[in-house]
Amino acid sequence: MKVFISSVIADFEEFRAAAARAAETLGHQVLRAEDFSAQSDSPRIACLSAVRDADLVILLMGARYGEIQQESGLSATHEEYREARERCPVLVMVQSAAEREGKQAGFLQEVRDWGSGHLTGSFSDPESLRDAATGALHRHELAQAGGEVDADGMLEDALELLPRNPQGFGYEAGGFGPASLALALVGGPQETVLRPSELDSKELQEHLGKLALFGETRIFAAEHGVTPYAEDGDALVLFQEGRQVNLYEDGSIKFKGEFPKPPADASYAHIPVAIEEEVCDLISGFLKFSSAVLDRIDATERLTHVAVAIRTLGADHLSWKTRQECAEASAGHGFTMGVHGQGELEPIHLEPPHRTRAALRGGAEDMAEDLTALLRRQFKGK
Repeated sequence: MKVFISSVIADFEEFRAAAARAAETLGHQVLRAEDFSAQSDSPRIACLSAVRDADLVILLMGARYGEIQQESGLSATHEEYREARERCPVLVMVQSAAEREGKQAGFLQEVRDWGSGHLTGSFSDPESLRDAATGALHRHELAQAGGEVDADGMLEDALELLPRNPQGFGYEAGGFGPASLALALVGGPQETVLRPSELDSKELQEHLGKLALFGETRIFAAEHGVTPYAEDGDALVLFQEGRQVNLYEDGSIKFKGEFPKPPADASYAHIPVAIEEEVCDLISGFLKFSSAVLDRIDATERLTHVAVAIRTLGADHLSWKTRQECAEASAGHGFTMGVHGQGELEPIHLEPPHRTRAALRGGAEDMAEDLTALLRRQFKGK
């Protein structure tokens, strides 16, 4: 495994060497700025390239923030962290009893906000850092014992979970059926994280019901309640009218729900429309719900990455607009309707298709915005 050491360099040489010794003792290849040979690229470009090539980053956080880079307005270490956090695991070692500069304190808070799974140890001297880094790397190795992450296989599994959209799905006797969104999240490397008895436990059912109804993780309407458990083969199923979520033994999660409807008192309430902000909120809620579920059923992060896929069902008659565009179009009688019978739209997903658990935990809103943008392009291109 390639391990990149990220920190300020000046006055931190002993700590960087201790982290490198920890990685080398466990047989890993260390990447660090002081070992790079002379090359045409700038040191900044060389370090960011090394981060992209690394399988894991050890981030050492002391008192100093480091010199600001003109290109980004961030320190080199902060740039390296931003580059790493969506690509690979980040093991964070925080120097205890350090009086941190203002920017460094803000940087540490960002790391904490991004995901508690990052924070893996503290140190006071090189020896304690070596011990903490060795332990963190060993725990990471144990978590990885399930095998390599297969991004293409994860995406294939996510697509397989999505329901098909048969021709005419949007039609029912006497009118149109509800347009729906189907979302699937699959973890990797492939691993069974729930035994059948755990999947059937009342405590898990109640916990997931609370996540589905309340707070940032809500994907159901609290006023309608939730049926806490229904059997569907090897899945735990929660549902209420118009929405359903399935949890499987391998940690995969599937959600299907009707497109959010306009507010009843809105001037465009009668128009069949997909409202961009509402769709983004629904996707964001699903991602935050999924992250919280994984934290509950896989606290040791045997599943290190996730892949997400989305498909629209029976939505070819919908117009795609923002809230502001809805209001303006309604006032000016300028709505453009979707066209029925254009066939099934392809599922959408991010590229690359997988993200780290830390990216899901701390970047659900960014992921939701990107997925919403892909849906928007699909609707606009109909």
